[in-house]
Amino acid sequence: MLDLQINGFATEKFRCNFWEAPDDESITALNHYLHKEGVKQYLATLITASYSNIENNLQRIQSYVNKHGKSQIIGVHMEGGLI
Repeated sequence: MLDLQINGFATEKFRCNFWEAPDDESITALNHYLHKEGVKQYLATLITASYSNIENNLQRIQSYVNKHGKSQIIGVHMEGGLI
C-alpha cells in the first residue's frame, strides 16, 4: 500500500513526527511499524510552519533518505498555505 500523507506516529515505544525533525532511529521505528501494517511506501508530510522549520525538516528527511535509501519514503507532502 502507498500512503500519500504520513505526518508521523507515536506508540509507547517510539514517537516520530516529521515536523519535529525526528532522528534516524525514530524514522526507522516508524518505517518498521508502517511496514508491518502494510504500508510499503509513503510521503513524509510536513505541516504549515515557518520557512526555517520547513527547511530544517526537509533537510532531516533528505539526510535520512541519503543514508538509508528511499525504499519507503518516496517523497514529501507539504500541507497548508505555504504552497
